[in-house]
Amino acid sequence: TRPRTVVCSISEFSPKGHRQMKPMQGLGSSSAESEQFPESLPSFSRCSGAVEVHHRGRWMPVCQEMWDKEASHVVCRQLHCGEAKEIAAEPTPSPVCPPRSTPTKEATLSFQNLCPSLHIHCAGLESTWKQCNVSELCCKGKLASVTCTGSHSVRLVGGGSCCEGRVEVEEDGVWGTVCDDAWDLDDAGVVCQQLKCGWAIQAPVASSFHKGTGPIHLDEVSCAGNESQLWDCPAERSHDCGHKEDAGVVCSEHQKWRLSGGKDACAGRVEVYYRGVWNTVCDGIWYEEEMGVLCRSLGCSPSGQKLSFNYTQEGRMSYLCSGTEASLSWCQWHYNNSNLCHQSQAAGVICPSDSSPVSCASLTCCLSVCPSVCPSLSPPAPLPGTAEPLCWEAKALSNWTLLLLCVVLGLLLLVTVLAFTAVLLRMRRKHGIFAAWGFARVRLGICRARQSHGLL
Repeated sequence: TRPRTVVCSISEFSPKGHRQMKPMQGLGSSSAESEQFPESLPSFSRCSGAVEVHHRGRWMPVCQEMWDKEASHVVCRQLHCGEAKEIAAEPTPSPVCPPRSTPTKEATLSFQNLCPSLHIHCAGLESTWKQCNVSELCCKGKLASVTCTGSHSVRLVGGGSCCEGRVEVEEDGVWGTVCDDAWDLDDAGVVCQQLKCGWAIQAPVASSFHKGTGPIHLDEVSCAGNESQLWDCPAERSHDCGHKEDAGVVCSEHQKWRLSGGKDACAGRVEVYYRGVWNTVCDGIWYEEEMGVLCRSLGCSPSGQKLSFNYTQEGRMSYLCSGTEASLSWCQWHYNNSNLCHQSQAAGVICPSDSSPVSCASLTCCLSVCPSVCPSLSPPAPLPGTAEPLCWEAKALSNWTLLLLCVVLGLLLLVTVLAFTAVLLRMRRKHGIFAAWGFARVRLGICRARQSHGLL
């Protein structure tokens, strides 16, 4: 059957090989549709990936069963990406940030048993998909993919997330690095915008994220800051650089975490560095899955115990995880969402290390989670309208500070009292000597007066 409207695009893959479903605008298949290129998710280009067809008002995957080289040439020509390469390799897996509006476990789509999907056959001479034959059937195998000769991609490697790392560019299927000569925030900003990672916070140089491998594709990059892609910026193809000069990027959407206020790096209040500042995390949806993901990413035991704190930072983040994510940035997350953080406190966690598990003696329990760890201990109930008390680990730093302050003040008071007493005793001794000396002088004067009058 021949569809009324058929438009092609290339979608992207996540690191696990699943498609990230994303609405796109069609490529001019009729006079009613403007010719626009689909946007790309981080680290992929519009000229390489899985093929999707806009069929009868929706985007649908294409099955590889009837896919051949002729069909690949058609899609590459329609996307203005040159010709199809002889071997349409699977897209190279790279870190891709999942959309925050959709949970990771719902954002993936299996390649198997897709119903419906499209089986497409082209002769190879067609200029658009309108001229190809399309059948709507179920796909029991792999999806069709294509890599065109004009494909370019960019990714960040070696950082703590998909929005931080060494800049790598793909040209003709070969990944290479970018030299840091003239590399600045404008250049880094273009990369961040292209990867949907916000704006650039830093533009590290001198292989801050370790040395890369392969060729160095770009040198003397000079972006104005308004380019949509890095390869739209003026740059030199020839270079005199080594990989010790690989350029890097830190974007505003990059997240890193720490636990503060505890006795070590595996216990305390959860704080996340995001958009250039430290923020706290709401505990309204802070459960075992979220704590496990954080504890593992910090190199601590994955079994965490929940803590609650008062807010100390203005920014507030909330996470919703399935428990299998590599870090919290791969979970569904929201920033400064008043609905999710309403009537909540700042989240905290105890991630005991495997070598030193939590013990009743070390907890000195005053927390509601303690009965699950130490059933013999019964923490006191908090007063109405007050926050639940925290465990000793979370309060140790402040308690020791108060104790030290009290000791210092006591010593100062004692020294003051002793010094004042010593001064009083000294003054009293001097006053006694002067009084005795004055009394003797008076008596001597009286005696002399009596002698002079013949009284003695």
